[in-house]
Amino acid sequence: AERAPGLRHAVVVAQHDNPAGLIGQLQRRLDEQVRLPWPALPAASPISLRSARTGLAAVEETAFEGEPPEAVDLATQRRRQQITSGAGALEQAFALPEGHTFSRDSNAIALSGRNTAVAMVHIDGMGFGQLFRRFDAALQGHPQHVPWRKCLSEAVAAVVRTAARRAIEGVVAARPIVLGGDDLTILLAGVHALPFTVRFLEAFEDGSRAALEPLRRALRDDPGTARAAQVLPETLTAAAGIAFIHSHFPAVLAHDLAFEICDWVKRHLRPSDERPGCSGLALHRVTASHCAGWGEVLERDLERNEREGRLRLTMAPYVLGEPPNGHFRIAALTNLYEASRKLPRGAWREIATLAALSRRQADLRFQRLVEIGRRSADDDYRQAIEDVVTELSDLSAKTDGPPGFWFATADGWMTPWVDVAALRGVDREIPGMTEGA
Repeated sequence: AERAPGLRHAVVVAQHDNPAGLIGQLQRRLDEQVRLPWPALPAASPISLRSARTGLAAVEETAFEGEPPEAVDLATQRRRQQITSGAGALEQAFALPEGHTFSRDSNAIALSGRNTAVAMVHIDGMGFGQLFRRFDAALQGHPQHVPWRKCLSEAVAAVVRTAARRAIEGVVAARPIVLGGDDLTILLAGVHALPFTVRFLEAFEDGSRAALEPLRRALRDDPGTARAAQVLPETLTAAAGIAFIHSHFPAVLAHDLAFEICDWVKRHLRPSDERPGCSGLALHRVTASHCAGWGEVLERDLERNEREGRLRLTMAPYVLGEPPNGHFRIAALTNLYEASRKLPRGAWREIATLAALSRRQADLRFQRLVEIGRRSADDDYRQAIEDVVTELSDLSAKTDGPPGFWFATADGWMTPWVDVAALRGVDREIPGMTEGA
């Protein structure tokens, strides 16, 4: 205060059992007490050259990734150095062929799907926090506790990398954002999002079974670690959230939405003592210039009450394998989507719109579509109608309701129609999109 008058500062006092906890507690108390901006260094003088991007004092004038030279401030310089130092790391993690790189242009990513739609996909392992807590408790006091924990952590990370490499096969353009631990976030063409996610979840479950078995056997052979072997599950599971957006939609909002959808799936499918976990996903297509949080989307757009009961315009979360607790399989969603592609896009979209307004009106329009389709002179169209009816019947066989457009469950009436409409909305090829590519 004497040597720097006017300088804002804060003083906090904390006590803790260990240094790491003390530092964390001090940081939290500082954050609670005062919100002060970090000082902009170096300080700018009246004649300092400033960065056109930020207005802060420039520290160098340089070009970056083919752009014209420009003055950059210290923070921008550090960010660019971080990007340059990590160049090629994601390509190596995904085992791309030499000379191949991931795209940085969302328009190019959308172009690979022949339209303007891209998808932000966020995938996260389920129950890992609980798994590591139980694993630590089982090894508490063991001299090799830390090495065993490191083995488990590295096994999980290796499974994620292997699953990512398998999932990326066949994807022409993409931009991974996060690949570390049990997390993966990636931007790719909308038409590739669901196949990519399904391949990842399948590879993740298969790979985890193969990776955990040697670790389980090694733990079982040592009497001091045998209890830790019982903690390890037969397979690991993951949840995925898919947000379909226009290629010009703010990526940060799409990331937040995909993260929230993934977290919602985890809450529904997380393993517990009463039931094993299972991998699953949910999806949503953003059609406005701004998107609310997933909770608000569910409440405002996908759920409502009617006299016949509560309606949900999604059957998510969709799961791999045999569905527990009345959930529906991903295979059922993909089968219905493939069958729907033979029908007019406009009719499907009209029924999806009606479903948001009235269960009865949507059901009547669907029955009318089936009635007209079965009288069609076009053999392929009649077969397409029968394929859709068959897939819907297979879905309803796993609920308490009769075959039809809506299905009765313990949570009310549900339909997959809107989710299929979202998938159909991002697979439409726009003429001329690949000209000159």
